[in-house]
Amino acid sequence: MTTGGKRGIKRQAIRVFKDGRFARVSTDIVREVSLGLFLNGEKIVTIACAGIHLSELAVGYLRSEGMIGTREDLKEVRVAEGSDPTVHVTAAVKERPMPAAPSIASSGARGKRGWEGTLPDGPPSAGMTLTPRSILEMMGQLLAATQIHEATRGTHCSGLAGEPGIIITREDIGRHNTIDMLGGYMLLEDMDPSGKALVTTGRVSAEIVAKVRRMGVSVIVSHSAATTKAVALCRSLGMTLIGYVRDGSFRVYAERKENEVGKMGS
Repeated sequence: MTTGGKRGIKRQAIRVFKDGRFARVSTDIVREVSLGLFLNGEKIVTIACAGIHLSELAVGYLRSEGMIGTREDLKEVRVAEGSDPTVHVTAAVKERPMPAAPSIASSGARGKRGWEGTLPDGPPSAGMTLTPRSILEMMGQLLAATQIHEATRGTHCSGLAGEPGIIITREDIGRHNTIDMLGGYMLLEDMDPSGKALVTTGRVSAEIVAKVRRMGVSVIVSHSAATTKAVALCRSLGMTLIGYVRDGSFRVYAERKENEVGKMGS
């Protein structure tokens, strides 16, 4: 399994109040930087992030916004690390970026078009067969892989899972970023979305559902809850949405017509 590692952390001195007294300690704090994303020489957005997996984040964002669609659209991806990192992408653009270069916080609305933008036509790719055991095991594997969160308590984590379990994970200060990173990874690696599930620690909103649908993945499993719009969108798109996976239980919010969840055994 590929994880995000220990990058994205900075050790700093702070004061802590404990047991009735103050003490000076050194602690791990999750890094936050402003990533400037340039497409064909034009700055299109600034994204608050942890400063890791920048090429995946940039490419995933462009794919989520509908500006690129496949690996073949990319001509060059150049990353400049630093306190104010940038990613410069040269690509055949499917849809021209909107004017201005807004700043996007680590949480909240990600794109300028929003989740209501054009979604892929046709049904999503085939999902994976799910059982209560596999759902709980996937979430356990994801939580065990949250290295940056374990050190800082300041990140979300998302992963791609297949029949053997979690394949790859990504952590960041924003749950949206983790989804875009995985979308970028899938595009750069030309990964087949069939038989995959998106597993995440974050709340599932309609915008998150749209991102996952654009990745071609049809199953979402979350440690947190879902919103009403996310549930409605999953049902309309024929996607499976499982949430609040914790303490040996979970909630099935939506099931695709093929009904993988309905096939679950004990």
